[in-house]
Amino acid sequence: MKIEDVVPYSLAVRALFDANYDALIAYDDQFTAPYKADTWQPKIDAASTIIITLGKRKQNKENTKKRNAFMDNLTPILKDLQYRIGLCITAGTITESLSSFGLAAFNDSINHHSIDQFHDDYVLTISRVNANQTALTAKGFTTTKTGTITTNHDKAWELQDVRIETKQSIADLSDDDQVILNALLDEDQKVINGLRAMAEATGDTELKKKATKKAILKTVVPTAAKKPRNRKIKKASSIVLVKDLVAKNLLQLTLKTNVKVTLCRTVLKTDQCTAGIDLTFGEMWEGKKADIPGTGEYVKLTNKSTSKDAVVLAFEIDVKK
Repeated sequence: MKIEDVVPYSLAVRALFDANYDALIAYDDQFTAPYKADTWQPKIDAASTIIITLGKRKQNKENTKKRNAFMDNLTPILKDLQYRIGLCITAGTITESLSSFGLAAFNDSINHHSIDQFHDDYVLTISRVNANQTALTAKGFTTTKTGTITTNHDKAWELQDVRIETKQSIADLSDDDQVILNALLDEDQKVINGLRAMAEATGDTELKKKATKKAILKTVVPTAAKKPRNRKIKKASSIVLVKDLVAKNLLQLTLKTNVKVTLCRTVLKTDQCTAGIDLTFGEMWEGKKADIPGTGEYVKLTNKSTSKDAVVLAFEIDVKK
């Protein structure tokens, strides 16, 4: 099974489970609530994180070289920052510890060109720098230098996302990720086995036809956009994420920049989100059309920041029952 089919396939199994829930738990009570919420759904969520959020990807060689160069540009700047922080601590204008700025981890992620860790470390360091900018400026680490850190981070992060290729085979993944995906598929098969056994016992020929891996795979229709896409939203503006979202389709959204982004539905393309769901930085939101506040056919994202562009990783899953 292709990696991109694992979650849609699991959701199709879940739909068959839901449609036959009452009869199934009467036949085999191991599937009684909270089985789905406590046992099965966490495995679906874990698989989704691997496929969508982590975005198993293969980088274009030249882009990787450029990306690493932007990361390396920060090494001398961070050394200067460390020195200036020390001066502020000595002067008493910064009362927190040097370690609270996370520079050791930040430098380590640069040395190893670990882009995901680099991004996380940047978020920590830049938040502490911004909180102490006045003191740092007084000791020579100006807002221009702070801006240089952000510029190089943003350019490296942008190159990371230029080309995303989802690997085709589960066997291409790391051992740990294979364990997670295979655990979900094993759980799916347990449900299928239960449904099929019930169908056999009750003579339900229609369910017997449906409750097989082959039959369920045939019902899975991949989304038109087979890969997650990074959607950029300019500061203080909105984009149409999707129009005429099918009611049963699932949206998966991950906010990748630490700004306020609101999700809503509107009647007109030009309408603004006056209320909606605020996405949480670094966490995946998943839901259907009915879960999105507002009315109308336009699903929109609004960047509430007036100073910084936003990036949201978006993926739509289309599952046929």
